[in-house]
Amino acid sequence: DRGFADKKNKFMTNIQTAMEREMASEYSRKLSDEVFAGCVIISKQGYSAGGIACYGMERILLNADKKFERVLKKGEHKSISNARVTFRPANDKTTQVVRNIFLRFDKGISLDHIAESLNDKKIPSAHGGKWNKQKILRILTNETYIGTRIYNKTWGRLKQKIRSNPRIEWVIKKDAFPEII
Repeated sequence: DRGFADKKNKFMTNIQTAMEREMASEYSRKLSDEVFAGCVIISKQGYSAGGIACYGMERILLNADKKFERVLKKGEHKSISNARVTFRPANDKTTQVVRNIFLRFDKGISLDHIAESLNDKKIPSAHGGKWNKQKILRILTNETYIGTRIYNKTWGRLKQKIRSNPRIEWVIKKDAFPEII
């Protein structure tokens, strides 16, 4: 505990402060690497390392024995470190919308027409807005709907722009949870 800088030996105080900052920075980098490695391990096992459930799915909490505990509400976190979070179809209207999107696409109906039909029926999209071609495409290309857990699709650090990782860097676990389609 140095407190205020020593005015008699300002040079040494500045060097010591710079060294302490560098040591703190290195500690933070190592801790970040360890957290990432833990998230990769959890993801390889098919569990969620964070994030929200996609449209039509819900997050569920599994106890230490990997048995169903309860459905997690939006924004809710697990409270026990050895508990796990995974996904399953919500089995509600949103799940049926996802199934219908895939069925209609398989029948050759265009993305625009699928979106238009959902909007005509006043079915809200994931965030409550209107459907469009991009939102339909996002559902059709989301591997979560076939039971695949994917981690590390993007990379980002504080105050840096988020970028997409190449697929080779993704952590992919097939059959991680029940599929919708």
